[in-house]
Amino acid sequence: MPSASGKIKSQARSVVKSLRLCFGMFSKIPVGAPDWSEEARRYLMCSLPVVGAVLAGVLFLAGLAANALTLPPVLTTILIFAAPIAFTGGIHLDGLCDTCDALGSNAPPEKKREILKDPRAGAFGVIGVCVYLLCFFALCLQYAQLPLTVARLIPLCAVFFVSRVTTAGLVVGAKASSSAGLNAQFHADAARRATMVFLTALILAFAVVGAFLFGGVYADATIAVLAANLAAVLYARLCLAPKFGGFSGDLAGFSLCIAELLGLAAITVLEIYK
Repeated sequence: MPSASGKIKSQARSVVKSLRLCFGMFSKIPVGAPDWSEEARRYLMCSLPVVGAVLAGVLFLAGLAANALTLPPVLTTILIFAAPIAFTGGIHLDGLCDTCDALGSNAPPEKKREILKDPRAGAFGVIGVCVYLLCFFALCLQYAQLPLTVARLIPLCAVFFVSRVTTAGLVVGAKASSSAGLNAQFHADAARRATMVFLTALILAFAVVGAFLFGGVYADATIAVLAANLAAVLYARLCLAPKFGGFSGDLAGFSLCIAELLGLAAITVLEIYK
């Protein structure tokens, strides 16, 4: 029977491997050849918010740089629009594209799942990604018209962090659409109870810090970001997953993109009508 210290070391080793695998999959940060073992996948979804936190930090620094260089709004827009795509390599847009193709087919769930596996991009996928990127760019442009103070950068960065917390919860909590595929492996191998406790704690901490600290300056933005993510989660669980007979990696990418777009829309509208 392993000792308590042995268990702690084993869990710590698993966490490090999960972090490395997560950054290797969902960012362009070089981490070497990832370990695909069950041990590495155990805390993978706990690691996704860490990727989101690093992305938020990159975006925050990009915003500060835009302010320091007094870039015009268009160049600032390009910076905050391109930074998340460059950081992630656009991996979530692949899920958005595949899901739009499948939804556009109006086919039964089995056929939709086959379309998700097709590496080719169809017309509905291309149209969906183009419309998404156009909306995303327009919201970035509108947000960049406002002075990008620290008070406005923090809600912007929070959008990309919280979306990864809620998406990780969907992957772990929702029924997988198939027993095969990466999402099914992550769902099966995850330390589900520990992961859900960790993700719930992150959301509660975000809500408390955003709503009550700093004199309540970020209370409205916190509510807006959480409401946007709640809408994305409800759509994924109640509307999207039933159409595919469960959840998958492509649907996770689609849901994350929608959560980011809704979050950005929410804080932009909030700033306009303050």
